[in-house]
Amino acid sequence: MALGKLWNAFFGKSAAAEKGLPPARETQGSFQQPESSSPPVPVNLANAAAPRSVPVSAVSSPEPPADKVVTKVKRKAVAKGKKVAAAAAETTAAPAVETPQRRTLSIARPQQNAWTKHLAGRSVGSILDTQLGDGTRAMEVLQAIVCDSVPTPKYIAIDLFDLGSGRLTLREFHQRIRRVGGSPVAIPADLLSGLRQLSQTHGAVDLVLLEGDAVDLTSLEFRRLLARVTHSDSLVLHRDERGHWQPVPTAAPKRTGAAETKAA
Repeated sequence: MALGKLWNAFFGKSAAAEKGLPPARETQGSFQQPESSSPPVPVNLANAAAPRSVPVSAVSSPEPPADKVVTKVKRKAVAKGKKVAAAAAETTAAPAVETPQRRTLSIARPQQNAWTKHLAGRSVGSILDTQLGDGTRAMEVLQAIVCDSVPTPKYIAIDLFDLGSGRLTLREFHQRIRRVGGSPVAIPADLLSGLRQLSQTHGAVDLVLLEGDAVDLTSLEFRRLLARVTHSDSLVLHRDERGHWQPVPTAAPKRTGAAETKAA
């Protein structure tokens, strides 16, 4: 009997078929489900086996409220407006005016000319000229001084310029002095007034050139003012009747006679 059941299991015959009974309905499980009048629902094994996917939007954080979104948009718009306004202001702003830098001459040694014998071995950073003429002498003096160690000596001129019968205008004076590397300082006045102004503003100078009818070396007032614009190492040159430049002592003469009695 046991051999028959094995035979029927392998070849598809059951014990009920041998006895003439209707075959029993086999199920997947360990029990039988009752038959239903409704038609069987087909099952898609592929969909049933695959896990159900959950959309990412359902897992993500909830959307912020509408009022917060509007506020954020407004802030972005305001920030963008500020950037645009700043860019427009920079575009419309007037360009900065660049101050031209004065070029200084690069000369290793000063030129050799007629003034070299007077200025050799001296440190001259400031010159006082009492009569410019056409400006030729001023340019020659500067050419004998200007070098890398003295790049821009100060050239002070006491002259009437355009106010009198001077042959050199203020503008021409500045142009010619700068052309040879000097720093022009103009004092439009007569000799004594110019010396007073010089003593109160610029102080002492290293070189003094005295020329002209207004220069009176015997005048006490002139010698007193000359001592105020010079120092112990200053060189004072006076042009004599023959056209030669001679040194002049800078110390002011002492008052004698009636002047000393009046002072006492």
